[in-house]
Amino acid sequence: AVCFDPRDKDQQLVASGGEDGVIKLVWRATGTAVWRINLGDGSRGCRVDSLALSADGSMLAASGGDRIVRVWDVTGQKPVEKGRSKPQNGGIVNAVAFSPDGSRLATGSSD
Repeated sequence: AVCFDPRDKDQQLVASGGEDGVIKLVWRATGTAVWRINLGDGSRGCRVDSLALSADGSMLAASGGDRIVRVWDVTGQKPVEKGRSKPQNGGIVNAVAFSPDGSRLATGSSD
């Protein structure tokens, strides 16, 4: 999963995550990691399927194989208290997206 920081007009700041369950916020030009989050022990259930940054770049949402949606405060580099939840249908969350004003988070899942 990959997403760009929407505030960054030069698209230099990138969030990425994959099978290892590690999410990185990286400066594209140098490869320098600004922030690194490990979702678990590296087991396949912790893989990162989808990432989204809010329009103001203050929040990062991620979903993965463990069927949990997580949200972090990027500035404070900490989880948002109520950002960790499982979808009602119990399916794997394949997509996350913030509304343009950042007040809502939409998810898409397999049923």
